[in-house]
Amino acid sequence: MAECLRDAQDLRAGDREGADVLLELAQMLGRREQAGHGQLIRALAQADRVKAARGGVKAWAATHLDVSDGRARSIAECARRIGAIPQLAEPLASGRIGADTVRVLSRTAKAVAGTGVDTAAALTATLVTAEAEGVTAAAKQIRALEHTLDPDTGKDVIARQRARSFYRVVELEDGLCRFEVLLDAVRATTLRAAVDAQTADWIRQTQYDHASVLPEDV
Repeated sequence: MAECLRDAQDLRAGDREGADVLLELAQMLGRREQAGHGQLIRALAQADRVKAARGGVKAWAATHLDVSDGRARSIAECARRIGAIPQLAEPLASGRIGADTVRVLSRTAKAVAGTGVDTAAALTATLVTAEAEGVTAAAKQIRALEHTLDPDTGKDVIARQRARSFYRVVELEDGLCRFEVLLDAVRATTLRAAVDAQTADWIRQTQYDHASVLPEDV
């Protein structure tokens, strides 16, 4: 594999045969990575079951893997919710599905928990959609399921998002400023519309009026 990657550095644009080989290599590496992630979820599910990690698998992932706290939390939740489900053993190990689909499957399991809906059937439906139409379609499907099972879910999510919204400016010692913004969907749409409108005006002035309204490095 290392030899193939070294050879790839000598490929020239237009070498279709070499490009096809390179893409096959990339697909193989991607599938291997996805299979590894699925196996990680399965292994941590068992680790969680037997209480193998002090502080839980979330803390273990945060300290033993190169992931953020948020990513560690997501891995741990996926492991707890779907890592030990027999019907998912083969898909998780196959390399066909990636981390995004794993998270959608975990979200599916969470949505149907305690509702009387058959978990295995719901997970199968999500997996079929993800493999046939893509993970975006599967995520849309689970959002619809969430609202069907609990009509107030959307309101609760918006309330939580709005509670977390903030805007902060941090002035650094060298005169630079860092802007930190976390917005719910409504506020984000409003801000983006305002920025887009101003940017469009700058672009128009630069292209059509030949005006220098901004420094060159902006």
